[in-house]
Amino acid sequence: MRFDSLYTNTVIVTPYRGAGRPQGCFVMERTMDAIAAALGKDRAEVRAANFIQPDEFPYDHGLIFQDGRALEYDSGDYPQMLEKVKALVGWDEFPALRAEAAAAGRRLGIGLACYVEGTGVGPYEGAHVHIETSGKVKVATGLTSQGQGHQTAFAQIVADALGVPFEDVEITTGDTRRMGYGVGTFASRAAVMSGSAIHLAALRAREKALRIAADALEAAVEDLEIVDGVVSVKGAPESSIALGTVAVLSNPLRYAFDEASKAATQFSVGDPGKPPVAEGDEPGLEGKDFYSPPRATFASGMHAVIVETDPDTAEIRIVKYAVVHDCGNVVNPMIVEGQIHGGVAQGVGGALYERMAYDESGQPAQRLVHGLPDALRHRGPRAHRHRPPGDPVPAEPARHQGRRRGGGHPRLGRARRGDRGRRGDHHHRHAHLAVGGSSRSGRPPSPRSPRRPDEDHRSEHHRRPRRQGLGGHPRPAGAGGDDPGLRANSRRRVRTPTR
Repeated sequence: MRFDSLYTNTVIVTPYRGAGRPQGCFVMERTMDAIAAALGKDRAEVRAANFIQPDEFPYDHGLIFQDGRALEYDSGDYPQMLEKVKALVGWDEFPALRAEAAAAGRRLGIGLACYVEGTGVGPYEGAHVHIETSGKVKVATGLTSQGQGHQTAFAQIVADALGVPFEDVEITTGDTRRMGYGVGTFASRAAVMSGSAIHLAALRAREKALRIAADALEAAVEDLEIVDGVVSVKGAPESSIALGTVAVLSNPLRYAFDEASKAATQFSVGDPGKPPVAEGDEPGLEGKDFYSPPRATFASGMHAVIVETDPDTAEIRIVKYAVVHDCGNVVNPMIVEGQIHGGVAQGVGGALYERMAYDESGQPAQRLVHGLPDALRHRGPRAHRHRPPGDPVPAEPARHQGRRRGGGHPRLGRARRGDRGRRGDHHHRHAHLAVGGSSRSGRPPSPRSPRRPDEDHRSEHHRRPRRQGLGGHPRPAGAGGDDPGLRANSRRRVRTPTR
C-alpha cells in the first residue's frame, strides 16, 4: 500500500481547523448511501441495520480514546433517534413530495447523517463553593469561559443543589487565586467536568450547612430542607434559620457586631466542653471538591435535510432541516437550542457559502464569510423541543453530556458486538428547523433566562478594563476628563496597538 502526502499553505476546504470528525462522518455516511444504492434499499434502513442496539450498552469498541482510556460508549438509543428524525423531516413522505415537485419542474433531494461525539474528557476539574454571611454564594472553577453560557448553567446547578435563588450565585472561572487547579475548556467538557465538580462542592457546603442548622434548630438533619436560602424543619416553616446566619455560626468569632451576627446570637450551637472549631473541621461555610471520571461520556445525534436545487444555476435552497441530539441531562434548554441552531448555520455556511481565497503568491486574499441564505440569516430556524418522560441516564454526580458547536464523532455504527446490558436512555433535543418560515418558535417561554444579565460573553482580551489612575487605583470621576489639554497629551503620549 502506498500513500502520497502533499503539503500546501492553501487549505482545500473552508476556514476551519481539520478536526477530522466531519470528514470521517462524511466518508461513513456516503458509504451507507452507496451500500443502499447497490442493494436497492432505503438509506435509513441500511443505517438502522448497522446501529449499535440499546441492549448492547455499555459498548466496548476495543480501542483507546483520546483520554488514554478504553473507548466505551456508555448509553444511547440510536434506533429511536432515527425514527424521531425521520418523523421530523418527513422521510417516509418524501417520495411523494419529490414527485409533486418534479411535476412542477423542481428538483428536491433528501439527506441524512448520524454521529457520535466524545465529551467530558478528563482528567479532572475542581470547584470551590463559599456561602457568605449575606447568604450570597461565591463559586469558583478552574476552566475558562469564552461565551458558552457557563456562568448561567453553573449558577443553575448550584442554585438547585443548595436551594438558593439563582440570582444569589456568582460564578468565577479561570482565576487561580480562587481555584488553583484546572484543565481547560475544550472537547465539550465544561458541563460534564466543571458542572459535576461544582455540584459535588455545593453538596459538601450543603452538608455542613444542614449539620450546623440542625444543631441550632435542635432538629435532625434529615428533617431539614433548604428553600430560597432558608433552612427550615419540614412541615414547620416557622422553625427556620437563614443560610447567611448559618454561615455566621460556622465561623465562631469572639467579636462580631454586624446585623448578621446579631441575628445569629439567638442560636446556640456546639458543645461548650469542646473546642469551638471541631477537630478535622474548619471555620466558614464552604465546600471544595474535584471530579475525575473513569472515562469520557458520549453524546450522539442525527441531522436530516430536504433541499431544492435549481436545474439551471445549481443554486441550493434549504426546504426543511431537522436535528435530534442526545446530550443527556439538559441544564439550560435555551442555551442548548442556541448551540444546535448555531451549529446548523455554521455547518451550512461551511458546506455551501464559505471559502478561503488566495492571491497569486498564495497569501489569503480576503477574510470574507460569504452570505448565508436569507432564511437562516433573517428569519431564523424554528425549534421544537421534546423530552421523553422518565428518561434515565447513567448515574453520576451531575450527569451531562456535551453539546458541541460542530460535527460529531464518526463511530456510531457497530464495530463489534458487546455482551453487556443496557445502562439507560438519554434525553433527546429536537430542533426542527423550518428555515423558510417565521422566526416565531411557537413554544412557551423558558422559565429561566438563557444568560445571566451580568454575563459578559466576550473573550478576556476584548473586555475593556476600567480606567485607572496611578498605582492601579480607579481614576476619580472627572479626573482629567474635563481638561482638553490633558486629554490631548494622553492621546499623544499613549501608543495603542493596532489590530
